Amino acid sequence: MKNYGPCVAVRPRLDGTVRFRFEVRRNRPAGWPGSRPILVDGKDGMRLGNLTAAQEAQIEKAAEAMFRELCRLRAQEADAQTLKPPQIERSWSDLIELRRQHSNWQGLKPKSRQTYASTQKRIVDFLGWDPALQPSTVLESQIDKIFLQRIISPHRRKAAYLEVRRLLEKAVREGWRDPALTISYSARLPKPKLKTWSADDLRCAATQAITEGEYGLARMMFAQWEIGQRLQNVRLFRYGYQYVSGGFHYECVKTGREIRIGVINAQARRILDDAYEHGAYMFPYAATGKPFTGVELSKTFARVRKRLQGFDPKLQFRQLRHTVILELALAGCTVPEIATITGHELSSVHHTLKHYLRPHSEMADRAMEKRERRRLEQVTGIKGELIVEGVRSIYIGDLPDVERPILLSQEAA
Repeated sequence: MKNYGPCVAVRPRLDGTVRFRFEVRRNRPAGWPGSRPILVDGKDGMRLGNLTAAQEAQIEKAAEAMFRELCRLRAQEADAQTLKPPQIERSWSDLIELRRQHSNWQGLKPKSRQTYASTQKRIVDFLGWDPALQPSTVLESQIDKIFLQRIISPHRRKAAYLEVRRLLEKAVREGWRDPALTISYSARLPKPKLKTWSADDLRCAATQAITEGEYGLARMMFAQWEIGQRLQNVRLFRYGYQYVSGGFHYECVKTGREIRIGVINAQARRILDDAYEHGAYMFPYAATGKPFTGVELSKTFARVRKRLQGFDPKLQFRQLRHTVILELALAGCTVPEIATITGHELSSVHHTLKHYLRPHSEMADRAMEKRERRRLEQVTGIKGELIVEGVRSIYIGDLPDVERPILLSQEAA
C-alpha cells in the first residue's frame, strides 16, 4: 500500500472504501487529538482503486501541512519547558526541595528517587507556571482537568496524582496549605485482561528468539519460567556468581533479601548449563554481548512477539513472573512458600493470587473433589481417594483394619 505521508493511516471499511487519518500516538501537543480526518474532495471515504493522481497529491499535501503544524507546536512546547518557571513564593519547586530534604526521601534507593524525580518534573512543568496553581491554593478540580488533558498514559497519570497528594500533605504539615483543602482523589487504572503464559507460549517465543539469534533472550525465558524473579535482577545474572552448580543464589536489588533457588527440572538445567562459562553473563543481548537494558529487553521481545503468527500480541515478558506465582499456587504451595521463591511480600502474593485465581477453574475443581471425598468419608466411615476420569467419579476406599487375634505370648507380656 502506498505511503501517503508522515503519520497517515489508511483505515479500510466494510463497504470497500477507506478513510484517511492523520494519527499521532505519542508526544502530542496540548489540544491535539490522537486522530484527525483527511478529506478527499470534501468526502471522508474513498475507494483506493478510484483515486486519481490529483486526489493522491491532495492527501499528501494535507498530511504535510498537518505534520508541519505538529512540528511547530512540539517546538513551542519544547522551548517553553526549557524556560524556568516564574518566581512564586512557596512554589512547587520549593515544596519538592523540602520533600527531598526529608529522611524518608534520603532512605529511598537511587532507582526509586529517579522515578519520583521524573514525576516531580512533570508536576512542575504542568502546575509550576501559574500563580493560581501554587500548592497553597490549588484545587482538586484544577489538577484533575490539567492531568487528564496533558498526561495520556493512565499509569503516569496515577503516579502524578499520588506524588501531588504527598506534596500537598507536606504543604499542610509545613503550614503552607489549609487542611480543609485535602486532596484524596487518585486516578483509576484501567483493568487489563489477565494473561499468563502457557508451555506452548514459552516454546514458540523461545524458538523464534533462537531463530533471530537472541540466544540470551531464549535462555532468560526458560529461566524465568522456572524461577520467576524480578527482571532487574535476572538481566545481570552471571555464571559462577548468581548461578552455581544448578542453583541461583543472589541478593534482591529491590528488597535486599537473600534468595536461593535450585533448578530441579532437568531440561531447564540442561539449557542453562549448556552455555556455562565462568564469569560470563547468562542472558546477553546479541547486539552488544552485554546484559539487556530495560528498553532493549522490551523492544527485542516485542519484535519476537510480532513475528509469531497467532501469538497473543498483548502477552508481556514480565507476566512470566505472575505465571510462576499461579503455577506454585496450583501446585499446592502456601503463600509463605511462594514468597520465598519469588521474593514478594506476603501481601503482594495475596494481591496477585486474588486476581489470577479468581477466573481459574483448576483449583475450584480440586476443592470440589476434596469436598466430595469428605462427604463420602462421613457417610461410609471409610477413608479413601476420589478419582475423576472424564465424566466418571470413582471412590476407592482404604481397606478397613482387620481385628487380629491376640497371641498368648502378648497376653503373658
